[in-house]
Amino acid sequence: MIERMSASAVFPSEQQFQAHAADLLTVKGCVGLAEKLRREAAAQSAHFDVVAFTVGVWPDKEEPRTSDGVDKVIALDVLARFVVFRELLPILKPDAKVLSVLGSTQKTPPVPSLETVKKLLTGEKESYLTPQMLASAGVAADAWLQAAAVRHPEMTFVGTFPGIVATTLVSTSKTFPSCLRPILAAGQKLVALTPEDCGRRHAQILASPNIDKSSLAYFNVLRLEARFTHPLAYDKEFQDWVWLLLQTTLDKLQ
Repeated sequence: MIERMSASAVFPSEQQFQAHAADLLTVKGCVGLAEKLRREAAAQSAHFDVVAFTVGVWPDKEEPRTSDGVDKVIALDVLARFVVFRELLPILKPDAKVLSVLGSTQKTPPVPSLETVKKLLTGEKESYLTPQMLASAGVAADAWLQAAAVRHPEMTFVGTFPGIVATTLVSTSKTFPSCLRPILAAGQKLVALTPEDCGRRHAQILASPNIDKSSLAYFNVLRLEARFTHPLAYDKEFQDWVWLLLQTTLDKLQ
């Protein structure tokens, strides 16, 4: 990926591309990555214009929790984004754009009841259906974006739903029995966007002047249009509850 980005650079003498490996399933790994980026930025007197969160995971039915004791879906899809963002704040430009690629605007699967969502986020509910967890993580991530936009109104926050993208997620996920993974992966390719096309669409969204008109917007990437997301994400009490849960978890595990 680094080679391809370097080869397509418009200003190769000025543009630098780097990659870092980090364990984003743990708070320690997230904080360590942010510390490394802060050191590099300080050495170059640089600040970030854009932060894009794209990595996610489906439920792991064999080993559902991380070494921090957090469900892997919540750890990677919600907590990691919150931690990295908070830790990178010192090197973000005042008008930085923060992109979270997950389940914004997606209404299927339906979000469970508020009580169930909270129990899934806190880990009180250990037995669940895959759609329940994915929907809960999605609405929690959107609620976190809402809370972040209030606390940092000078920045622009964007939540997206990319649709189905042809990655190795299905074939390597422990959500499905090993015998079904090849079949699901083959079916996925028939309807999925390529990673390159998905990337181009997100770049188009980030470059659009429309997102500068509001501190927060949600997009359906397939249609390249802004939409409302799930109503629960707009609930102020739920936003504050999610923010407090994530901050408390960070303080506890840092």
